[in-house]
Amino acid sequence: MSDLDATHEAVKGAAEEPKPTADTVPGSASVPEIRHRRIPRARTLVRILVLLLTLALVAAWQWTRGRTMGPAAIGIDPRSSVVLTVLPGENYGEAAVYLGTGIDGPRLADEAEVVAAVRAAVADERKTDVLIQAAGAVISGEVARVQDAATAALPAQSEVRVHLSLIPAD
Repeated sequence: MSDLDATHEAVKGAAEEPKPTADTVPGSASVPEIRHRRIPRARTLVRILVLLLTLALVAAWQWTRGRTMGPAAIGIDPRSSVVLTVLPGENYGEAAVYLGTGIDGPRLADEAEVVAAVRAAVADERKTDVLIQAAGAVISGEVARVQDAATAALPAQSEVRVHLSLIPAD
């Protein structure tokens, strides 16, 4: 018999040892069977990690969504822009549109007045941007209506860009 066979027989014999029972362990009425817990698979850990990262990204996106993005934050000079301010109207679902910052400028009643004001400012004053500042309480459909009117006022091959900005509610 070679050394390899002897080692094989020793390992085989060790594997066949009886498990301890209440009869073989002195002073013990019963011996609980030891069960080994499985280590979670790598797939499960990866799934948990992806879930946590997704939650972190969604939370970060939600956190930054409500932040004020003024003209300076997005790199726009208000002096070279046509500024339209959209504030909540008197009734729910309505929006009041003003030419200029805040309620100091003239109020624009409908889309036709928005188109006329943007066309006049772009043509006469050589404005390079249209900045629409909207309060957070304004319904997004009203902001989109003003944006559509401002975009319609621009020539087809215009270099003028339309920007949206959120203003803080007072």
